[in-house]
Amino acid sequence: MAEDHERVVISGHAGNVGIVGFTLGGGHSQLSPLHGLGVDQLLEVELVGADGSVIITNANGTDIYNGNHHQYIEDDNLFWALRGGGAGTWGVLTAMTIKVHKPRNECQTNCYTQWQAMWGGKLADGIV
Repeated sequence: MAEDHERVVISGHAGNVGIVGFTLGGGHSQLSPLHGLGVDQLLEVELVGADGSVIITNANGTDIYNGNHHQYIEDDNLFWALRGGGAGTWGVLTAMTIKVHKPRNECQTNCYTQWQAMWGGKLADGIV
């Protein structure tokens, strides 16, 4: 875990958006002015293509593994397409590698603001 290594992971503040959606969708957070957007934290993505191939892509290029066949594409645009464009049309995301950061000013406790919110109204169909 990042905390075990005295690091923080940049994540969003919307409770209904997961880390994958936050990262691939651009991702703005309270820490964006300090560390950049969620998409800036992305280092590598692993996904499964429509043909069942395993695809690993990063800033250097893309590896495609399909059975015994391996293909490497240098300076491929897939990684850059995933950054901010989402993974929906490219394949099923199975893993991603993201940056971790040292807490600001070497802070140890209560370094960042954390908000929690609950919605207490009725849904449109009357369910509470």
